[in-house]
Amino acid sequence: MNTIKRPHPNDLRELVEHAKACSIEPESRACDEEDTPGICLTVGWNHKTGKWDWQTGDNTYSGRAYGYPIWAFVDLHADTDAQTAASDILAQLEDQIDDEESN
Repeated sequence: MNTIKRPHPNDLRELVEHAKACSIEPESRACDEEDTPGICLTVGWNHKTGKWDWQTGDNTYSGRAYGYPIWAFVDLHADTDAQTAASDILAQLEDQIDDEESN
């Protein structure tokens, strides 16, 4: 039986807090259409090994997160709740496990 090695929710929450504190600049935008400063956070994950990585910025399918078969994307703003964003990341990752298994 395969054990799925998920990123720990506290690690994801800490990542969100770090990304919010270190990456959001007044001119940053999670999407071009937004007026509010923010960033896009991408988390890549391999559910078989448990390894994962992340990146901020444009989703041009290059960077550390894209070396993994499963990805999650969240937009972060100063008022984003870190626990909610971490839960969203984990849910997005888990939703893709069945898709990855069938490939």
